[in-house]
Amino acid sequence: MHMIAVDLWKGNPPSDVEGSETYGDRDHEQYYAQFSEVAEKYFPGRIHIRRMTTLNAARMVVDGSLDFVFIDADHTEAGCGADIDAWYPKIRRGGLISGHDYNWPSVRRAVEARFGSEIEVFESDNVWWKFIP
Repeated sequence: MHMIAVDLWKGNPPSDVEGSETYGDRDHEQYYAQFSEVAEKYFPGRIHIRRMTTLNAARMVVDGSLDFVFIDADHTEAGCGADIDAWYPKIRRGGLISGHDYNWPSVRRAVEARFGSEIEVFESDNVWWKFIP
């Protein structure tokens, strides 16, 4: 199994757009170092870290090459929708697209605009998913 982990590991500029978060009070460099250490210790050569935007990372992945994508990045409606649109083609038939924070109105609108009611939701964790036919 191989995994592509995508994150900026930095805070975002302040915004008043619904669903935006700054995460400015977090020690992103420490999180990045911890994640990198665990990835190398337990999954050497199998976790490919991409410290970039999810949209840039998606451009590096061949369409139809992934079994699973989990989206938990930009929580604005436009950002979540763009992530879904960028990563959906990367999943092979029979694969799974999923994401977090379905309880956020902005995320819910983006997901439902693309899939309607054709998704499953694990309510206790606010995780949504859809198998790709």
